[in-house]
Amino acid sequence: MAKYASISKEEIALISRLEYENIRLLSRKYLLMLYKNDAQKVDYLLSDLTEKGRLKQLARTKYLVIPIKAPYQEWSENEFIIADALMDGRDYYIGYNNMFNFYGFTQQIPQTTFILNTRFSKKKIIDGKNYKFIKINENKLYGLTALEIDERKISISDKERTLVDLIYYFKPVGTLKEALRVLKSEIKKINLNKFIKYAARFPNMATKKRIGYCLSNLRIKDEAIKSLIKSISRSNTLTPLYESKSRKGKIDKKWKLIING
Repeated sequence: MAKYASISKEEIALISRLEYENIRLLSRKYLLMLYKNDAQKVDYLLSDLTEKGRLKQLARTKYLVIPIKAPYQEWSENEFIIADALMDGRDYYIGYNNMFNFYGFTQQIPQTTFILNTRFSKKKIIDGKNYKFIKINENKLYGLTALEIDERKISISDKERTLVDLIYYFKPVGTLKEALRVLKSEIKKINLNKFIKYAARFPNMATKKRIGYCLSNLRIKDEAIKSLIKSISRSNTLTPLYESKSRKGKIDKKWKLIING
């Protein structure tokens, strides 16, 4: 294994300070503050320490600090922490496959970190790990909570919101039937009122209808789901219950669905 290139006393002092202050994700802005806006010096340090393997560039002005104790530059940071650093305070949440597994809706280990945000869509590979940024409208940015990892608060979807996402984005569990099965098995373990509120607020009409149909089949009273019923009242189209192309089946007038299963 290759060893680290030697670094200067000043660079050792900087890395040691960053470790002491528990700064694992470094920004150029922080160094400018530390070195009194000496941009030339900051850019030299960033370039030199990156070349010597003591920093790893994540984005244009974001770097992962490789600790002094790390053997042979073998160091990896938690994917959720890296995602949070890359978003740099912008609105986002980690969801979809990551939260489906986190809440036990599926046992499949995600191979990608999904970052839903209001700014951009792109894919990124860092240290061989996949990150997928998915742009969403602001009206989908709700039902979030904070997951604390090493004193850093990571934005994730809460359990009830994750269930709504599961009916909308069901492919990771196979089929919509399987997603609805998960919903039925979880219904007594969640805050039902919160879940209904989230479903009624969700902008995708097909998702609302499918959730409503499932709740009705679970004998949830209309009074409890009246906000969900109201939220689909303006829909004049019939939606297939399942993802099949077939539109043959009984009509559920209440939920405006074709029961094509």
